Amino acid sequence: MLDFQQRQQGDNNMKMWIPCSTEEDPFYAMLNALVRIAKSSKSECCPLCNEGQLKFYYHEFPVKVKPVNRGGTLWVWCSSCMRWNHTSGITVHEADKLQRLDNEKVVQEERRHNLIEYLEGQWLAGKIGELSN
Repeated sequence: MLDFQQRQQGDNNMKMWIPCSTEEDPFYAMLNALVRIAKSSKSECCPLCNEGQLKFYYHEFPVKVKPVNRGGTLWVWCSSCMRWNHTSGITVHEADKLQRLDNEKVVQEERRHNLIEYLEGQWLAGKIGELSN
């Protein structure tokens, strides 16, 4: 997988993951979908392109002092339109069943601006998602 900078400099025909900006309507459409997924732990149709299924991953980063309310970060993305969004401090239905990736790897990929690409690969491999057991 190419990291963000390599994709910026590389093939102009390569599709890139596009974060939803807070200044545009897609941000709110994805945020609403994200909240529904948090409550159900089930994928749904992408509200932006109406073609792809939203994929998602929930992760709780370790903390030195356990907060009163457990919460983590939930990412959602669509492989069809290449849009994604995330929110932190959220609780998710059946969270323990959804968090499956090594914390260090998630942090590393996030720092490399490659997290969504990495999560997509993990979803396709069946290592994360509603279908993994």
